Amino acid sequence: MEQIDKLPPQAPDIERAIVGAMLIDTGATERAFRMLTDADFYKPANAMIFSAIKDLWDQDEPVDQLTVAGKLESKGQLEMIGGEIVLSGIISETASSANIDYHCGTVVEKKRLREIITLSTTANKRCYDANAKSSEILGKFTDKMDGVGDMGKTQKFMSLAKVMPATMQELVNRANATNGLTGIDTGFSRLNTSTGGWQSEDYVVVGGYSSAGKTTWALNSAVAAAKTGVPVGIFSLEMSAVKLNERFVAKESSVAVSSLHEKKPGPEEWKRLTDAMASLYNLPIYIDDVDGMNISEFTARATLMKREHNIGLLVLDYIQLMQGQGEDGRQQQVESISRGIKRLTKRLKIPIIALCQLTTPPKGAERNRPSFRNSLRNSSAIGHDADTCILLWEPEEKDKLEALDANEIYYEKGNDLEAMLKKTMVVIVEKQRNGPTGQFLTRFDAEHYSFEEIGKF
Repeated sequence: MEQIDKLPPQAPDIERAIVGAMLIDTGATERAFRMLTDADFYKPANAMIFSAIKDLWDQDEPVDQLTVAGKLESKGQLEMIGGEIVLSGIISETASSANIDYHCGTVVEKKRLREIITLSTTANKRCYDANAKSSEILGKFTDKMDGVGDMGKTQKFMSLAKVMPATMQELVNRANATNGLTGIDTGFSRLNTSTGGWQSEDYVVVGGYSSAGKTTWALNSAVAAAKTGVPVGIFSLEMSAVKLNERFVAKESSVAVSSLHEKKPGPEEWKRLTDAMASLYNLPIYIDDVDGMNISEFTARATLMKREHNIGLLVLDYIQLMQGQGEDGRQQQVESISRGIKRLTKRLKIPIIALCQLTTPPKGAERNRPSFRNSLRNSSAIGHDADTCILLWEPEEKDKLEALDANEIYYEKGNDLEAMLKKTMVVIVEKQRNGPTGQFLTRFDAEHYSFEEIGKF
């Protein structure tokens, strides 16, 4: 391998110009602090001077040659920078502070380049490890590169006058939205009404007890989005791509695919199956069924999927099957995973639906109405991080009877009451940052992997 023997990217003269501007102009000092830290400087002497100015500024003390020299001396650094004569020289060679923003941008750019070199070198070394996993290396590299991209970003303070045009455009978009949708079709009309559709950068958590139909519910929503032309990514840590596709086919064909080994399909059923496969064939749905991922690997693979297929919605099945990355205790691991998912929504600028398993009551105990606060396995932080929390709940029979009777579902549709009771599922919107909460009834058909709205609860 060719040995690179070059000095790291740097701009020491511009660093001196920055600290010089800070020594002669309070306004330059304020702007520099918005863009830089002492770690951004390449030359230690310049970093020490910047840090001394920052100390004085934080203590609301005047900044000039004498006060900075005094601060450096108190820290044992005055001789390290070359003495007070160096400060005098910096001030004398600084003609103006007019270009402070440009100079700060240059220093940030050099720092970014040095960080990229460091990260690339580290990744290169790790690739030679016998136990190296490319997805894990790529995930950590991507995470840290995001931090490099954020260097030097200044906080912009927005007046109402600046914000108002964007606010008006948002209101116009809502008013003109088709079927009330400002986001991606959820597949459920009442949920669309409540949320306006899945919104960009939203972290949506769907929880339920074991066998509550969480995967089916999410897949129904994924197909609904894909049928509107939105590319959907699905990360399945529990089932293979083929098993997931079987569920798509079963719903689309109304054929109980899971029972085909017991009952051979007739000509009509085969036709429905092949027609369903044909209708699903070109839907923009992309599946990753690699198990045992950690949050870094998930982030890397999701970013790649976004780049290659421009996905507009992502489904993760499910949170608790993801591995930790060295945190102490499973609760801390899950919290880290949840925060990582939220960060990913912002990076990809798409909604992510993440499924999670609720703590199942002991055998024989009633499955009372769940909540993320009391029923979430491993970490309540998931419910805190999420923008929208949705629960799937199968009530006790007496509660179902009351709900069905209140909506006159049995009488209007003439459905078999026993069958209805077995399949009635409540969808609870327990939390929504930007909209109302509520709940509605659905019919969960486990054989055909489908949910159908049947009334409010």
